[in-house]
Amino acid sequence: MDIKEIAKKHYIAYKRETKNFVELHLEKSKIKLWLDIEKDQLKDPRNLGRDMTGIGHWGTGNIEMKFNRPEDL
Repeated sequence: MDIKEIAKKHYIAYKRETKNFVELHLEKSKIKLWLDIEKDQLKDPRNLGRDMTGIGHWGTGNIEMKFNRPEDL
C-alpha cells in the first residue's frame, strides 16, 4: 500500500493511488480530520464526527472529526 503525504496551504492530505482518504488540519487548540467515508460507515460511539456533506470546508472528506483534548484521540 502506497500512501502519499501532500502538504497544502491549510491542511495535509493523505492519498492512496489517486484519491485522498483523509485530510489533517492542525490548529492551536485542536486537530481536525476530514475523512472520505460516508456517515453510516463511521463507528463513532463518542459522537466526535460531524457530517460535512454540502458544507464548505478545506478538506474533501464528508466526515469531520474534531479532537480538542488528548483523550479524544
